[in-house]
Amino acid sequence: MAVLYTGYSTVVLALDAPNGALSSVMWIVGGLTLLMTLASSLRVRRKQSLLWPAWTALLGVIVGFVVLSILH
Repeated sequence: MAVLYTGYSTVVLALDAPNGALSSVMWIVGGLTLLMTLASSLRVRRKQSLLWPAWTALLGVIVGFVVLSILH
């Protein structure tokens, strides 16, 4: 997922995204993808922290809702 997003965002940002809002959304989604990837690697390393991916996904939903509210 992270590799697909990285390729997509690189192409969109290289082609000069249509507006600043789309560019901001791309960076936010990229950061959340990175956080989820890091959380997954921590979960594999430590079995006690099984809730990290769930907390990261919840944070993504909250940030996504706030961004959509601001853009509308």
